[in-house]
Amino acid sequence: MGLLWIFLSVLFFSQSHFTLAQYCRPGYFFIDGMCCPNNCDICADLDCIACKTNFVYSSGTCPAGSCPQAHCIQCGNQGCYKCSPGYTLFSKVCIPECPRGSIMNEEGKCISCSHLYGSNCVDCNRTQCTECSSDFFLNSKSVCSSCSEEYGVTCAKCYASNCLECRAGSWMTKFDDGTYACVQEYCKTYSQKEKGCLACHEGYFYENNLCKKGACSDKDCALCGSRGCFNCYSGYIPVNQTCIVGNCSSLYPNCALCNAVNCTSCHPGFDFEIDSTCSDPAWKQFWKGSIIMLILVLIIGCCCSPCCCEDVECCQCIKEGSANIILSRSQKIKDWYYYKLDMDSVD
Repeated sequence: MGLLWIFLSVLFFSQSHFTLAQYCRPGYFFIDGMCCPNNCDICADLDCIACKTNFVYSSGTCPAGSCPQAHCIQCGNQGCYKCSPGYTLFSKVCIPECPRGSIMNEEGKCISCSHLYGSNCVDCNRTQCTECSSDFFLNSKSVCSSCSEEYGVTCAKCYASNCLECRAGSWMTKFDDGTYACVQEYCKTYSQKEKGCLACHEGYFYENNLCKKGACSDKDCALCGSRGCFNCYSGYIPVNQTCIVGNCSSLYPNCALCNAVNCTSCHPGFDFEIDSTCSDPAWKQFWKGSIIMLILVLIIGCCCSPCCCEDVECCQCIKEGSANIILSRSQKIKDWYYYKLDMDSVD
């Protein structure tokens, strides 16, 4: 019974197909439920959109021949459909393809990518630059950015995330924070922020992004780099990329030694801070005590200002050395404060 059903199904399908196909007149063939001209490659709506290669569309048929349009290898009821290699279809006409680095505008003219997206764009599409020249990289906004601006003048080739290749005379160096940069050979002080060598080793001078053997141009300069003189000999200080007579205290208060960037050592009796400034230990003790008293005042809510008591019962002002101090009416807190001062003096 199963074999009989299969046989009848095949017979019915074959008969139906033959019945539909027999309605296609001579010169046409049946495909996808319609009759299309012989030698038609793409058929739609009972007509040929594109005849096969070496056939030409003519009054609904595809006789042997060549398309009338120059460089057209496939044509149909709407004109040229496909162009020969090296040509592109524009308004049903085959025109030369735009060379790499350019795209076709709405008028069928080739416009260079550098004209559309900047001189360093070497390839593009209709909406954005897709490739930059070797010294540039494509940033997150699809704009070509300079490797030297992003990673320093010694970076020759880069990608969006890091420098890939250094220029001659520089070496890829890894820093403590995990970043990499191209550092010039014989560079003593490199700035990651400025992406350049601030000071070459002694006996070298800075020129064309390299540290070269020789003396600095300024005879009073001990170390020089990308910003001119970085460190001067004794009796001179670096000002505006050169050395002038003076001392570091004129640039940085209480500073004994300095360079073109900051103070490097303080005069005796002063503390060298993390921000390269020199502080007076006495002032640090004063501010330490003042902060403690300010916290106490805020906690207790004393109603008066320093040494300007509006209510005698609220607080009491006394003179402690050169500093004016507010004391709360709470004797317990007063005793604690003096205990704290005593402990600080022991330290």
